[in-house]
Amino acid sequence: MGWRQLSVCAVLLLAPPGRAATWDEPWQDDVIRKADTLVKAEVLANDGKSVNIKVVETLAGAAVPETATVEGFSLLRLSSFTLADEETKFPFKKGQSYYFFLTKQKGGKTWAVATPTAGYARLEDGNVYATYRHSFHQALVPQELYETTMKAIFLKTHGKEVDADALRKTLLPILKQAPQGPPKDAKEKDQARRFFEQHAALETLAYFAGADDLKLLEPYLKCDDYHVQISAVRALGGIDSREARERLLAFLEGDGKGFAKVMAVWALKRQNARDCLPKLKELQPKAPVDRVGFGGNLMDPRIGTHFPGSVKSAIDALVAEWSKPEAPAKPKDESPDRPRQR
Repeated sequence: MGWRQLSVCAVLLLAPPGRAATWDEPWQDDVIRKADTLVKAEVLANDGKSVNIKVVETLAGAAVPETATVEGFSLLRLSSFTLADEETKFPFKKGQSYYFFLTKQKGGKTWAVATPTAGYARLEDGNVYATYRHSFHQALVPQELYETTMKAIFLKTHGKEVDADALRKTLLPILKQAPQGPPKDAKEKDQARRFFEQHAALETLAYFAGADDLKLLEPYLKCDDYHVQISAVRALGGIDSREARERLLAFLEGDGKGFAKVMAVWALKRQNARDCLPKLKELQPKAPVDRVGFGGNLMDPRIGTHFPGSVKSAIDALVAEWSKPEAPAKPKDESPDRPRQR
């Protein structure tokens, strides 16, 4: 199976009603990298296509005027559209506070968010409805944790200095607790809080992990819950070492959940770990062919997002890519973000 369309993860997201337009939703990493600024702001007015905001604070990136206009979407890749579509309008409520990842429009007078469902997070009662990997998988986290982690991620992805020691003082107490999956009972608020905080901490660690974090991640890699496994594998992919790559391969060969195994394949790709190609070829014939994806609402407009149809298709794609001769590396000053070569 090749690439297929995905649907929503019911555990972490409330699906919107039926839609006509669909689009390829960007991952949060792309949203952050391609944004010019991260601000906290209050919505002053919204007519659906244009939003006036009052900037309360610029957390990172380019300065934004105290009042600004948001128009259009910077990363919206439509896969279907009708003239009567309502879902491509801004969903922001007047008087509500949000965090916005904004991109400056041409001409510099207005700003854009990524899509109608990505590039912002609602702030309510001291908590944030936050996206760390993809808007299909949202987490409800305390405002302070959101601001600390998102500011660090933004600065890191934009090549700016981050106080990593201070950040780890926030993350480690969360991650040294026993792994927590989504509670089955909505009344278990402490369990839900720990689950979401660990989600945020693991996804942040993906940008800052070091070799010493292998032991820290092990309980999460062994956790039965696939949401926990996904974030743990992504964090493991942030460790650029032989031991980390061996653990990713072991995870692929083991009993991990399908989505998490796809993340393991993508983690190897992120590291450009071509030395793992022989092992991937060995795993290829016996890789799971069961369908994987985010979950189940075909009416969600983000159904246009692409994701490997199975673990095997993810491995097949990477093996095919790495089996081709590598293109000559560009001079460093022409391509500062090129993958590390091995």
